[in-house]
Amino acid sequence: MPDTTVHALFQRFRSRLAFSWIDGEDAPPRLLINQPANENIDLIEHMNPVHPHPVQIIGESELAYLDQIPPDSRARLLSRICVPTTSLLLIADGCVVPDDVKLAARAQHIAIVGSERNSRELIAELGYFLRKRLLRRVTMHGVFIEVLGVGVLLTGKSGVGKSELALELISRGSRLIADDAPEFVRDAPDQVSGVCPPTLRHFLEVRGLGVLNVVKMFGDNAVKQTKYLRLVVHLQPIEEFDIAATDRLSGSRDQIDVLGMAVNRVVLPVAPGRNLAVLVETAVRKETLMRSGYDAASEFGERQLRQMHQGGE
Repeated sequence: MPDTTVHALFQRFRSRLAFSWIDGEDAPPRLLINQPANENIDLIEHMNPVHPHPVQIIGESELAYLDQIPPDSRARLLSRICVPTTSLLLIADGCVVPDDVKLAARAQHIAIVGSERNSRELIAELGYFLRKRLLRRVTMHGVFIEVLGVGVLLTGKSGVGKSELALELISRGSRLIADDAPEFVRDAPDQVSGVCPPTLRHFLEVRGLGVLNVVKMFGDNAVKQTKYLRLVVHLQPIEEFDIAATDRLSGSRDQIDVLGMAVNRVVLPVAPGRNLAVLVETAVRKETLMRSGYDAASEFGERQLRQMHQGGE
């Protein structure tokens, strides 16, 4: 998770959202989110004493509510808002902050920033940034490529032929996303997206040829900026492949964990004479069919059973 601090957020949006410091400017830099963000929750929302968010917005309506409740209830509510997991109170609508709100925030080392914007605008502007910036991410070794419209990560030990395979797939119409170190982020409960670090964008390293610029060689349509990860294809030397343990009907399939989400994986043995590009494309077509509910191995087994039953009659 990137180390984004409250002060860094202030500097980034100071002009865009007309930020101004109310309290906490001189405090030591504090991480905006002090634990990995969860894709199922919002990082910024209106004042919420039941489920306090890391960034809480207090506007005219919230302050009006605070003014209506008894002092003891108000103190309890502020103690539930200003908790260790809250890093920033964002005051909307250019409101004036009451002294007891400042004291409650200061007791938990929570910064207070003001803005002339309304709550809706602040949530819209900051919500997208926080989700993209602070969600868990991981860099994986391999080549991330779009094959037949499906995001596929080619993995395997160094020298097994991942880049050569990617080059052949690109020549057949696939699109490169990232070579060597694609970065993945889980941006939805059922979705992991992969992108390429800016330094590596459009480049593919192939042993014997060196670094290739895929856009210059194959055109703009040979690359893609981002894609959902749907399948991992692991390349394994044939001498290391356990043929005896492989299901002849279903093939060598399992799942791997990527940021807490199970992603289907196919293991392909690498040997001279095997057309890996065709095998990868076929694995993608098979994955697409299985996601739609069709399984060739199941149909084959059912045919065998029907044939056995008919033969026994």
